[in-house]
Amino acid sequence: MANPISYLRLGLLAVLWGASFLLIKMGLGALSPVQIAFGRIVLGALVLLGLCTAQGVRFARDRRLWGHAAVAGLFASALPWTLYGAAERSVDSGLTGALNATTPLWTLLFGFAFGAQRRIAPRMVLGLAAGFGGVPLI
Repeated sequence: MANPISYLRLGLLAVLWGASFLLIKMGLGALSPVQIAFGRIVLGALVLLGLCTAQGVRFARDRRLWGHAAVAGLFASALPWTLYGAAERSVDSGLTGALNATTPLWTLLFGFAFGAQRRIAPRMVLGLAAGFGGVPLI
């Protein structure tokens, strides 16, 4: 049986993750989508920098690695969070969160379309069903 503190942490993570779309909607009253995305990314970077510093993690000096990280950051963080902010100007935050929850399904479909995923295991189907079952519940 898992530690009860783990369930508490998971619940806190779910609340914080889900609340982000409501907070984006609220922030749009005073900030642009770009400002909101920038703020999220800077705050996240500061937290990670603090954790890395506290644990004595040294940063890589390889320029190529930082270039790859920059491209990944653009397409995995900056662009999506800016687009979420732009979308929430005309779409409800609950719908935005629900659409975001479909990411695993789209990942699986693109995996099949581009040949990265060849077969689907029963546990994958079960995981997707459980995840998508929770979306309408929330």
